[in-house]
Amino acid sequence: VKMPVCEETSGWQGTTSRNAASAQQPFITWGNKAVDGLLREMAERLGVYEDYVRRISVPLAGGEAAGYLVATSKEPVLVTSYEMLDKIKVAKIPLADVSVQAAQKELACMVAEEQAQHVNREKTVQVNEEYALIQRELVKHVAIGMLKKILEETGEVFAQPVIKRLEELPRKTYTLQLPGKMQECRNRTLFTVSSAGGNTYVTTTPILNGAAVALCQRVSARLAKHKNKKEQTCQEIIDFLGS
Repeated sequence: VKMPVCEETSGWQGTTSRNAASAQQPFITWGNKAVDGLLREMAERLGVYEDYVRRISVPLAGGEAAGYLVATSKEPVLVTSYEMLDKIKVAKIPLADVSVQAAQKELACMVAEEQAQHVNREKTVQVNEEYALIQRELVKHVAIGMLKKILEETGEVFAQPVIKRLEELPRKTYTLQLPGKMQECRNRTLFTVSSAGGNTYVTTTPILNGAAVALCQRVSARLAKHKNKKEQTCQEIIDFLGS
């Protein structure tokens, strides 16, 4: 970023990249004395020209995009970069409201594409977060279902032998009943969720088995802060997952 030399200042340049920063090209950031001094000097100088120089801003990417509408001898000019200052000479002609409104529209048009991209990115992030929550919820219910199934089949009360058995059979298929609310998310899961007789089911895959076992291990590790792993029961893991 470079501010050209003019009558009022001796010019200044810097960089917004930390990797490119040097003594000649200081890093531009809040707290940099040179930057703070420059902004302070600009604010003081602009105060003298408040009728002829107007800050224009529009929303952009959760913040704002800004420019300055400057009165010139011909017509007001919207300045959006330091490079434009080379060709600008402020004229003491008060800026009209209609010129300010036109400048706001001009600036909004300039950043419209970037703003649309930001909105699309935000929507994508939101959708991804929703999908992630649904997958986590599915894995949780699969973990509960797998623990219950092995518990019913073997009668094994303690959690570690059951988790070990699940680890040793990663490719085994389990058909598990899910809470009815998961039916509403069937088109947003990475795995096939089906319904029959008013109930909702999922048939596990090795990936889903692995994710559920890993979740059981994480829960066991958390419970181990208060109870030895060997003493943990399947029901305690299930209760924690269901809480």
